[in-house]
Amino acid sequence: MSKYRYVNSRGESIDLFRRPLWVASFNPLRSYAYERVEQNGYFFGYTRRKNVEKQLTVQYYGDEFYQFRDEFYKVTNYDVVMNAYGRLYDGDWFAVGNFPTESIDVYDKIRRMWTSQIGFFVPEEVWRREVGSFIFTGDQTDPSSVPAIPLANYPSNYPHGYVSGNLERIITNDAAFPCPFTLTIEGACSNPAITISAKGGTGHVYNVNADVGAGERLIIDSMARTIGIYDAQNNLIQNAFAYQNHDADKYVFEPLPVGDLSVRYQNIPSVTLTIYEERSAAKWS
Repeated sequence: MSKYRYVNSRGESIDLFRRPLWVASFNPLRSYAYERVEQNGYFFGYTRRKNVEKQLTVQYYGDEFYQFRDEFYKVTNYDVVMNAYGRLYDGDWFAVGNFPTESIDVYDKIRRMWTSQIGFFVPEEVWRREVGSFIFTGDQTDPSSVPAIPLANYPSNYPHGYVSGNLERIITNDAAFPCPFTLTIEGACSNPAITISAKGGTGHVYNVNADVGAGERLIIDSMARTIGIYDAQNNLIQNAFAYQNHDADKYVFEPLPVGDLSVRYQNIPSVTLTIYEERSAAKWS
């Protein structure tokens, strides 16, 4: 499969750079513009554009044209019908959106080739790639796990010690700017809170006031601004957005700083942190 592909919201994929489909121009995907933010004549800065449709020139040709065209629209139209978004990949980079429009420009009867424009709609003009994914557990059999803190003594003479439930892991975010993320918290746990801090910093608390049962997962997606609890079959059980902590220092979608980061939590069986880098256009390669 080429580096240009579309993956819809249920995981079906279509290659955009193989016979009998040929995307003749990806240039619009690499074009972008920031919008000026002004009010009453005062300039406040720039922001990314929202709800942009980019026109791609495509060509369909060859003996397999009709079969492939049905396959292409089965994959792309699913998201339009379901009011969902897929991912358009350029190598490791992806943009979130769907394909709601097409206009036919030319049909060449001799070569049996269509040339048309398909519109790729993006709710936000941004490209992302996964920087890294980190799994933290207290299970000593897991080579990526965080070791438990050894037994310590109480200040008085009790006949037993205690184990701290506060686990810590050091990771590195090597992106250029603060990053969005997804945070997956495995149950069973109650009101999970994870503190992530830059080197020498006090840390930021990512806290959701909700109960996550055994076999369930709480997923915080800072890109989609969603918080959900899912069962083992990945079915949404509960939208937990209303149960997040709204304190300013515990804003659950706060971007992750760059550099070395400390991740601390307690009383959670497993945590998976996936970090994404953002750009206004996919990086040239």
